Amino acid sequence: MKWTMNDDNGGSTLCRQRPGEKKKACRVVLGLPPSLPAANLADQFRMKGWDVCVAANGEDARRTAIRHHANVVVVPFLPNDPLATAKVVNAMPAKAKIVLVAAERGQAARFGEMIEAVVVGDRDSADTILNELSGRHAKK
Repeated sequence: MKWTMNDDNGGSTLCRQRPGEKKKACRVVLGLPPSLPAANLADQFRMKGWDVCVAANGEDARRTAIRHHANVVVVPFLPNDPLATAKVVNAMPAKAKIVLVAAERGQAARFGEMIEAVVVGDRDSADTILNELSGRHAKK
């Protein structure tokens, strides 16, 4: 399997795909609290052709990611309890790329480097997340 860039529907997405395999939609799990930015992010991913699963919190996101074989999991970074974030992230499926959403990137960025997760702002778009994932994957 390899990561491929698809640009159907006017955007680019990251999917794992076997050579010669029929292209299927990527799956993202949004483990963010219900809010307008979270709803907008879900809509942006859907407009790019992604299957979107919404979970209420990080633990539900972990269960949903396992059940639905997610490519990307978006969870909040908890600055007051980074250990809780680490617990959720470490239990994620190995193939899933983790995205931490943080209000302030300083502590979250250091934490993200330790656990090999991408860190984005709480108001960033799906395009920003995909660009960060592409950049992170290209470095490895």
